[in-house]
Amino acid sequence: MRLGRYELVEPLGAGGMAEVWRARTVGVAGFQRDVALKVIRDGLGDDPQVVAMFVDEACLSAKLNHPNIVATLDFGFVDGRYFIAFELIDGIDLAAILRREPRGLPLLEALHIAAEVAAALGYAMAAPGDGGEPLGLVHRDVNPSNVLVTTHGQVKLGDFGIAKSPQRAQTTRAGDLKGKLVYMSPEQAWGRPVDARSDVYALGLTLYELLHGKLAIDAYGEIDALEAARHGRLEAISDELPPSVVEVLRTATAYEPEARYQDHASLRAALLLLLEGASIPALQQALAARVAPLLHARSLRQSLAVPRSAATPRPDEPRPDESRPDESRPDEPRTIAEGAATVHATRRRKPALTWVLAAMLVVMAATAVVSVGLLLRAPQKVASIATIAPQPAVAAPVIAPAPMAVVVHHASAPVSSSRGTVRIKVEPWAEVSIDGRAIGMTPLRPFDLPPGRHRLVAKNPSFPTKQASFTVRGGESKLVSVHLAQP
Repeated sequence: MRLGRYELVEPLGAGGMAEVWRARTVGVAGFQRDVALKVIRDGLGDDPQVVAMFVDEACLSAKLNHPNIVATLDFGFVDGRYFIAFELIDGIDLAAILRREPRGLPLLEALHIAAEVAAALGYAMAAPGDGGEPLGLVHRDVNPSNVLVTTHGQVKLGDFGIAKSPQRAQTTRAGDLKGKLVYMSPEQAWGRPVDARSDVYALGLTLYELLHGKLAIDAYGEIDALEAARHGRLEAISDELPPSVVEVLRTATAYEPEARYQDHASLRAALLLLLEGASIPALQQALAARVAPLLHARSLRQSLAVPRSAATPRPDEPRPDESRPDESRPDEPRTIAEGAATVHATRRRKPALTWVLAAMLVVMAATAVVSVGLLLRAPQKVASIATIAPQPAVAAPVIAPAPMAVVVHHASAPVSSSRGTVRIKVEPWAEVSIDGRAIGMTPLRPFDLPPGRHRLVAKNPSFPTKQASFTVRGGESKLVSVHLAQP
C-alpha cells in the first residue's frame, strides 16, 4: 500500500487523532530510506480543528533542528490525507524501558536523561521562528512515552503535536485541557496559561518516575488524576536519594510556578552539577545496553506474530470496536486519545483477584463438563431429581451452552449494516458515558451503536454535567456535539 511516494510497511502505533506507520521511500540507484509517517486517521480529515492542529505540528516541528529532538523530514497532502514524515528512531521509548525496571533506573542514568530532555526543551523555547523571533514552544506533553532512547544511547524528545507557541495558528482556549493528566502541572490541569515552567514541572515528574519506577501521581481514573494534578498531590520522594537530588526534584515540582526553576536552562544546570565527574559516553553505553534486549524481544514478537496484513487493518479500513480503549498494557498509564485533550489514567489490575476469577471459571467449566457427562450417561437419574425437586433441577442445567453459542455466533457475524457509527465531540472536554456505560474521555474514536434512542452524559469538573439524547439509524454516520460552556 502506498501514500504518495511512501510505501507503508507496517503500523507503529495509533491514537485518537493520527496513526504512525513505518514507511519507505525509494529513489534512484537503489536509494531507500525508512521514516515514521504520521497520518491523520481516516474519518478525521474533514475536521477543520484536527487538520489545523496537524498542519501546525508540521510547520512548527520543521523549524526544530537539535540532536535531542526527533527530526521532521517531510510534510504533504496525498489522496485526501495529510501526512508528516519524521526521522525513524532505531530505539525505544522510556515508558517501555521503565516497564522492565520496576525500581527505576540508576541515579546517574536518570539524571542524564532528564538533562538531555531539558536541553531539547530549552532549544525549542529559544529556537528562531518566522521573522527571527523565538518560537517560545511549550511542549505540554513531556512524559516517558514521548522520550526515545536510541541503540547508541542518545536521548530524543518527540511529539510536539500539542505544543503551544505564539507563532501557532491554533490556540488553546481557556479551560481546554491538552496533555496527559498524570504529568500535568497544576496550572495546566486548571486550564490556565502555561509557560516553560509547566514543562519544567512535567520533566520533574518524569525524573521522579525514572528514579522511583512509579508515577509521581497515584490516581484511580481520570477524575481522580485531574484532581491530583490540580492540587499537586504527589507521592513522597524516597529518602534513599541524596539530599541534592531531592532538592532538585522538589524545586522542579514546586506547586507554585514562581518557586520552580524558571526555565529549562536552570534545571539543566542543576542536573549537570549533579552529573559532574560522570562519564557521558559510559552513561550512553549503559542506556544502549538497556535498549538492545528490548528491541530484540520486540523483533522476536513481530516475527512470531500473525502476518501484519491479516492482523492489522489498513489506514483506510474500519477498525472493529474502536470505542474501546487499548488495554494491551493494563499495568501502565493508558493513552485514551492523542493530539487534542490527551489524558493518562492509571489502570491497576489486582493479580490475586485475576487468579481467583480464573480459578472460578475453571471450576465452573469443569462442573459443566461433569454435569454434561452425567446427564448423557444417566438421563433417568436427572428425571428423578427433577421430579423430587423441580426448581433446583430446572436451574441446574449449567449444561445449556446454547445461549452462549448464539451470542458468540452473532458477535462474529457482520453487523455494520444494522448499526450506526457515532462520533462524539465535547467542548472543551468531558468524561462520557452512553446509556449508563462509561465510554472514556474525549476526544474519542468513532464507534458503533445499535439503532435506536441513546442517552449521553458528559461530565467535566469545571462545568455542570450535561445530558443529551440522540437517535442512531442503521448504516448512518452521526456526529453528536455537546458544548459544556453553553446553557
